[in-house]
Amino acid sequence: AQGRAIRIALHESLDDAGGGLRVPAQADETSDQEHGQQRDGQTQRPGTHCMQVPHGVTLSKGQAQAMLPPMALPVTVLPSLLSADFTRLEAELERCAVAGARILHVDVMDGHFVPNLTIGPFIVEAMRRVTTLHLDVHLMMTDPLRYIDDFRKAGADAITIHVEAVGPRAMTEAIGRVRDTGAQVGLAFNPDTDPELWFKHFANVDLVMFMTVYPGFGGQAFIPQTRKSIRATRAAFPELPIQVDGGINRDTVPLVLADGANRLVCGNAFFKDPDPAGFLTWAENFAEQRQ
Repeated sequence: AQGRAIRIALHESLDDAGGGLRVPAQADETSDQEHGQQRDGQTQRPGTHCMQVPHGVTLSKGQAQAMLPPMALPVTVLPSLLSADFTRLEAELERCAVAGARILHVDVMDGHFVPNLTIGPFIVEAMRRVTTLHLDVHLMMTDPLRYIDDFRKAGADAITIHVEAVGPRAMTEAIGRVRDTGAQVGLAFNPDTDPELWFKHFANVDLVMFMTVYPGFGGQAFIPQTRKSIRATRAAFPELPIQVDGGINRDTVPLVLADGANRLVCGNAFFKDPDPAGFLTWAENFAEQRQ
């Protein structure tokens, strides 16, 4: 009806499988006046967007995304070096820089916390010698605190540790120990971990990262059920950098941006693209392109 606004939580309503959005016949309605009061009074939940849509109308995914408010935080693509060619690592780092990357993502796996073994501090040190780009080091390790000083000395600018490895009792101390190295602090979450149980720590970190695949190997398919963690975190922390890692490509970038992520770890999507610079520009400017 004219003069009525339907409040739709678009970030929660976009179909996880990538389909459209259907406005239900019975929706949470408010008058235009009530809607304005809610918006001006800052009572509208972050992650929702009010819009005029007739009852029973089905919006395509593109239409729904076009009606989302602009992203508050800049979008950044982090090339994941797990997908790089390590026989020509210096050239790959330079390729990232030429493409416009500002941050590189470095996956460290210990063969215990995850079923794979990758690199240690000496590789990070070698990277540091040939690039000035920010090194975002992700420790997928059973005992990450044992190695944080080594990775920081090797040149890590940010160190992200898994909450599952540290546990709730040691988390405050762990955040402090990473902070004491001088590195930025990140917390990572496996797909099955509920981030709301850890919200009390989020004010003390520089970023949170949601694994959108089960960690351990590159090239896996995106797990759509992880999107609810991104939404819940963005709703509670509008200014917190939210990073996503796993299956992030041209199909899933629009989805995670709509959910509130603003840092995109991209492996094969970047390194195997015929035009990595074009991919990076497209992803980082997607929010503006859809307006």
